[in-house]
Amino acid sequence: MVKFKANNKVVFGAHGQIGSFIKTHLSEKHNIYAPQWNSQDPYGFLQNLPLDQPCDFIFSGGLADPKADKSALFLSNYEFVKKIIEKTNIGLPHRYLTFGTIIENFDEACKSQNYFASKRALKDWLENYAKSNGQFLHLQIHTVYSEKIKSYMFLGQMFEALSNQKPFKMSDGNQLREYHHVEDLVEAILCVLKSEWSMLPPVLPLSSGKPLALKDLAQNIFKQLGVEQLLQVGAFKSHQTENFNTQFEKTDPSLYPNHRDPVLNIVNIFKSKLKIEKK
Repeated sequence: MVKFKANNKVVFGAHGQIGSFIKTHLSEKHNIYAPQWNSQDPYGFLQNLPLDQPCDFIFSGGLADPKADKSALFLSNYEFVKKIIEKTNIGLPHRYLTFGTIIENFDEACKSQNYFASKRALKDWLENYAKSNGQFLHLQIHTVYSEKIKSYMFLGQMFEALSNQKPFKMSDGNQLREYHHVEDLVEAILCVLKSEWSMLPPVLPLSSGKPLALKDLAQNIFKQLGVEQLLQVGAFKSHQTENFNTQFEKTDPSLYPNHRDPVLNIVNIFKSKLKIEKK
């Protein structure tokens, strides 16, 4: 068993939804390195890292838009991460924290969407590459939300309809999702970084154990906003590759201590933003 302790944190995606919070929380007590992508010299930043000292590599960046080109998704989410690990894992006591999606566990979903496939490819490679010495950890995360609403996601589509007071058409909504606020997720990630990975499985889902059916989420939101008439559940069929039955076990509270009520919190976020838009 090898124990790792690194004061140097290399945060990829430090300006993104998750990475920016990680960087902020770690910067008080650690040396933070936030590499920037340069297509002309994609790995040139390595010469500026203290690779002769222990480092935690935190791959919180990547491309998440499912409509992005397949080659771009695989380059960002799999090939780049793989190459960085291969170039730096040369016997020094570095650790590598990668991020995937819970949907990696569903074969048909990974076959049908390139974003899921790129994350699955990384997980599969790591499971073959990594040794069971606590040096590698791949986190599978559920749907992440924050006050910054992403237009291409389900919440963003709902919010657009609410903003414009237009009908919102959705499937039968029996798909199961866990919604995790980014601050709760980052708190869990910080707990993971403080822990000894040799005691953890190489692939770790971060789960609340409390999934929601999408229709229940939507109906609660539209009801609490007083616009139930705008919601049209069952307007089209669900993709059969979705998760309709699987409930993931709750992560140990020592690693995931807090999970705020997603319905209540999302409603409050929507109310706040819709109020601002009306001014």
